[in-house]
Amino acid sequence: MFFPCFTATGLSRVGAVRNGKDRVPEVKNIWHEDDFMPAEEVREEIAGCFNRFADFNECKNVIYLYKILI
Repeated sequence: MFFPCFTATGLSRVGAVRNGKDRVPEVKNIWHEDDFMPAEEVREEIAGCFNRFADFNECKNVIYLYKILI
């Protein structure tokens, strides 16, 4: 599933799925719009977005399938 993650200063698109067997969301990729490089505060907002996604799906934690810059 791809969903937008809105922040105060920009928009990022995220490819994430819920791994039903392990009950964790897996973040497969993240794209920032227009060469947007998020500041520390924005990275924290994006990480919070992933954590809310995990909580909503009653998951334990978030797994990043590759090294992403958030």
